[in-house]
Amino acid sequence: MMAATPTDGADRTYTAALIKGQGLVPETSALLAQWHPGVPAATLAAEARDGGLLGRSTEARTRDIVAAFARRYLVDDARPAHVLRRLSGARPEVARQLMFLYTARAYPVLHDAVTEVYWPRYGAGAVQIGLADILALIRDGEARGAIDPPWSEATRRRVASNVLGTLADFGLLAGSSSARRDVRPYRLLPETALVLAYEVHADGFSDSSVLEHPDWALFGLDRDGVAQHLVRLGNDGHLIAQYAGDLLRVSWTHDSLDSALDAIA
Repeated sequence: MMAATPTDGADRTYTAALIKGQGLVPETSALLAQWHPGVPAATLAAEARDGGLLGRSTEARTRDIVAAFARRYLVDDARPAHVLRRLSGARPEVARQLMFLYTARAYPVLHDAVTEVYWPRYGAGAVQIGLADILALIRDGEARGAIDPPWSEATRRRVASNVLGTLADFGLLAGSSSARRDVRPYRLLPETALVLAYEVHADGFSDSSVLEHPDWALFGLDRDGVAQHLVRLGNDGHLIAQYAGDLLRVSWTHDSLDSALDAIA
């Protein structure tokens, strides 16, 4: 079964859920250390509350954080959480980048902010991205029916601010201003590329259709860029990719996503 992503025909509705939390990187790490397969979100929230996993968070805040964790990492039979747990020995930068990937999948407004605002602005040489840029994206979403009914202006601004904060949490932006943040260069890490490639392969995509997966756009890659990236990754022994014309052929060294994760870790 193919995992749903924000741009492959799945629900494209923008929600205000990012108001409840931004990147939540340290909170995610704490919850991953507690979580194990089969634990539902309600049980995880109770364990987090009783064990003080989230510091001085109130009970309501703990529930919000665990709900965000579940939305991002307990989908697709908890595969994102499973991946992150298996790669717990990898570089922290890899875990953070995978958290970015799974968070962008969970929130179409964030996914679109990266692909339709961050990368075009970065490519144009912009040094900052501001609240106005994300508000324009949100208003475009309202115009095409991605937000129904339309949000109040206060909600638009809160979501836009949290989008900027989330991008800062994951390293795409810098600074703490609620109005404008500095653009930072962002590069796909080899380990992240391998995980994404093996995830897409495990979901039943053909070699060439791997290039079309929308999540590569989160890292500023078009079809040719993905192919070139995979070819370069051939040196690490986890896969061998050949690209000629529009045809990609991949020899998948590992026979499952789990075995790939073990080797990458």
